[in-house]
Amino acid sequence: MNFKRIILGTLGLIFWTLALTKSSAQSPEYLPARDYSKISYELGPYYKDPINKFAIRYPKGWLIDNTDPVFNVKFIDPYYEVFIFIRVIPISEPMPISYSFKDRIESLIKELLKQFPGAGLRYCNFEKFQNDTALRTQILFNAGENRVLVHSLFIYDIERIIALSWVSEERLFHTFRPWTESAIGSLILNPQ
Repeated sequence: MNFKRIILGTLGLIFWTLALTKSSAQSPEYLPARDYSKISYELGPYYKDPINKFAIRYPKGWLIDNTDPVFNVKFIDPYYEVFIFIRVIPISEPMPISYSFKDRIESLIKELLKQFPGAGLRYCNFEKFQNDTALRTQILFNAGENRVLVHSLFIYDIERIIALSWVSEERLFHTFRPWTESAIGSLILNPQ
């Protein structure tokens, strides 16, 4: 079922983040300590995926990984403090963003999060994305000593659902929000 595939992709994101958070509790040693007051929120060039028919500007200086079997592309902050994931999920039947879609996604997320003590769905509602309606979710869970936020935006585009997710520690959410939100807002579907 397509709903389960969408949620399992999001759950895969949670597992990946948990593993990364536990194994990379500190920044890579070759990078100097980060001065959060001097972060440039500039975006880099467009990353174009001609197979999945999207383009997105990613934060300047971030790493790109398009080799993951779960996600079409991951953009990774060099300090491993914030991540953006994109997954394009083909669908065989129309699945517009609706109350029925929201209820099913919300129910599946809540059911899957029961496996994680202290995890919870904090937000699940409609948002305007460009000229369309999208569904936005926010999941909070504990990863070791860190509280991690997973934001996801589900966008319907004819024969596919685009799931964009961005992850950071809760304490750093507002620091990185300008970067992640502007990158997500730059998404172009079916670029020419």
